[in-house]
Amino acid sequence: MLFLVLYSLESNVAKAVRLNCTAQCSFQMSFDDQFQRPSDCSQRIISDRCVARVTILYNTRQIFFYFRTFGLESNGNGFTLYAVQQVSHIFKSNYSSYIIIFACFFADDCDWIYIQDIINRFTKIDYALVFNELKSLLYDHSNVPVAECYSQNKIINCNNGLCSSIVFEDNLLINRSCVYRSDFSGGIDIRRYRVFSELSEDNQNYISYQCNQNLCNDPTTEKSVESIIRSYTSILDILQPSKAVAVSKNAANYLIVIVILLQVL
Repeated sequence: MLFLVLYSLESNVAKAVRLNCTAQCSFQMSFDDQFQRPSDCSQRIISDRCVARVTILYNTRQIFFYFRTFGLESNGNGFTLYAVQQVSHIFKSNYSSYIIIFACFFADDCDWIYIQDIINRFTKIDYALVFNELKSLLYDHSNVPVAECYSQNKIINCNNGLCSSIVFEDNLLINRSCVYRSDFSGGIDIRRYRVFSELSEDNQNYISYQCNQNLCNDPTTEKSVESIIRSYTSILDILQPSKAVAVSKNAANYLIVIVILLQVL
């Protein structure tokens, strides 16, 4: 599954502040390793923004780093950071993961600075409580086949399938359907999109889940799922850039189109 985020802002073009970023490279480490820059990720590149991705696998205690800056990225005057984050869980295997893709503008090596903050925070979080609550609501260990699901506001046959629901914050958009997956396990993705700037923050939240109980993508269950997730906001929200980091004060007049593809493990 791919998560596509498109964000655009429009006005006149202003000169960007050029940053030192980590050039394209990747590496991995375990939770027990000391976090330090490997020799094959020591090269810097000048760009208008630094771009990186981090994947954390909680079951195997592994972390994967992907630095994506190639030097032609568009500017971000007035912005400190924008990011797409996904926290996922597979019910049958209790497999949990964390993925974030971000672009930062607040300082030289802001990609490396922000990644350290991510590691310090999210490798220490235990998502067991939130996922156990969601699992009890959405997953049936008996593996009795699903018979019916909602398709938007209609009940349809879904023999041996899974009920699926995608709900955007404040129910601005809801997509209910019957899906077929070979693993028959079901799972949930909790997604966040954040834009941090000097004057304001922009955000969008939504959830996507597949459940193996009859009609488990009905409005009542959706609201219960949303309520559980809201109660764990403190461990699910995107990390704000450090307030101690200097922020560019240049005027923000530009056209930016960001397309981020986030692959779900």
